[in-house]
Amino acid sequence: MAVSLGFLTLPLFFQALGNTNDVYSFALIIESVMLVVTGIALKYQLVLRWGAISLVVIVLYQLRDFLLNIPTWAIYGSVGIAMLGGAIYLLSRRQDD
Repeated sequence: MAVSLGFLTLPLFFQALGNTNDVYSFALIIESVMLVVTGIALKYQLVLRWGAISLVVIVLYQLRDFLLNIPTWAIYGSVGIAMLGGAIYLLSRRQDD
């Protein structure tokens, strides 16, 4: 299943990376959303996660110019807060013996 998902998304992903035209990026976003919906409908975790990861990667790639212009302190602060939030979430789900 993973090989077929790779054949489905990777060529379009590399076209979206190499081309300055946003048509391929938009097509990959639509394809990723369709993979997420299909994964939810058919209850395939691999398809759902593949679609979600490819959607996040292409959106971050499209936002690269904006993200590179953010001040360094704001990036470090956001990453720190995200890590603290993740640790608090994991600790809240921890089962005490």
